[in-house]
Amino acid sequence: MSADPHDSSAPAPSPPPGRGATAVLSAANISQHFGHPTALSDVSLEVAPGEVPALVGGTGADESTLVKIMAGVQAPGSGEMRLAGQPE
Repeated sequence: MSADPHDSSAPAPSPPPGRGATAVLSAANISQHFGHPTALSDVSLEVAPGEVPALVGGTGADESTLVKIMAGVQAPGSGEMRLAGQPE
């Protein structure tokens, strides 16, 4: 049996873990180009403490490029990565 969404006596849903806390990992305006094709264009994201992110895309969508940049293995063409608020 599920709760009626219009019932004001039902408890409010809990926010996702870590919301409102400082992001443990953040990407701001990440772009990467390999010659003519644009691999990543203005990607921004934040991962809060306790969150488990998923990165999903089709073949050739450059998810692995973003992961390499987030891990510090590859430098972004532009933009900024921060780990616990500190630039990588």
